[in-house]
Amino acid sequence: MKTRFKFCAILCAALVAATGVHAQRAQDPGADMVAAQFFPPDLVMNNADAIGLKQSQRLAIVADVKALQEDVAPLALRMEAARDRLVATLEKDNADEAAVLKALEDVLMIERNVKRRHITALLRIRNQLSREQRAELKTLQ
Repeated sequence: MKTRFKFCAILCAALVAATGVHAQRAQDPGADMVAAQFFPPDLVMNNADAIGLKQSQRLAIVADVKALQEDVAPLALRMEAARDRLVATLEKDNADEAAVLKALEDVLMIERNVKRRHITALLRIRNQLSREQRAELKTLQ
């Protein structure tokens, strides 16, 4: 039972991670072509039987999701602090342009790292799947 709970917790966190790529679809039509190449971990795991997911694939995907969680958690804390600094620079009556742009750059760099880590995890998940499994998942999306 503990293993099942842990697995569900990992999948929930992966949902949050995968949402970043799939949320881009609504914001950037060009992102559709990129996002369409990936499969959220929950889609893969919820359809594991339908796509014939092997135990070795399942374990690799769980490991990828766990690594993603471990990598992104500290970045989320840094992101919050960087956004707070950006807001603080903007709240001044006469915001210093150089300070605002520096604070903005800090936020954007962390966002870039988070997105890169998400894409890396999604790519690893995708690469675990056979061509046939990917085709089946496309029909299930």
